[in-house]
Amino acid sequence: MMKKVIKMARSASKAGLLVMSIALLVSVSMVKAAPFGELQSFWDDRENDSTMTVDHSVWQSILDEYLDDETEDGVNRFNYDGITEEGRNQLSSYLEYLQSVEPRQLNSNEQMAYWINLYNA
Repeated sequence: MMKKVIKMARSASKAGLLVMSIALLVSVSMVKAAPFGELQSFWDDRENDSTMTVDHSVWQSILDEYLDDETEDGVNRFNYDGITEEGRNQLSSYLEYLQSVEPRQLNSNEQMAYWINLYNA
C-alpha cells in the first residue's frame, strides 16, 4: 500500500511540475515590452551642450567608508554588514537625490556617471 501511495505522489508531483512549466512558458511568451527602437530613442536623449553636473560626493564618501579595495584577490567588496544607520541614511538620501535628476538633461559624460553610480548605489 505504501509503495502505491509513493508512486501516486511521484506521478502527481511530475504532473504538477509539467503544468507549472507550461504555465510559465505561456506567461513568458505573453510578456510585451516597448519596441527596442522606441525605448532606445527615449533614453538616447541628451543635452550635448549641458553644463549641468550631478554631485556624487555623498556616494564617494560612502565608498570611502565601506568599500574594501585592499583584498588579497584584488576584488573590491562593499561591507554591507558594517554599514551603520547613518550610512544607510546617507545612501537613501543619495538615491532620492539621483531620482530627482532628469538624466536626459545631462551631457553624455554626466549621463554615463549618473547611470553607473545609480546602478552601483
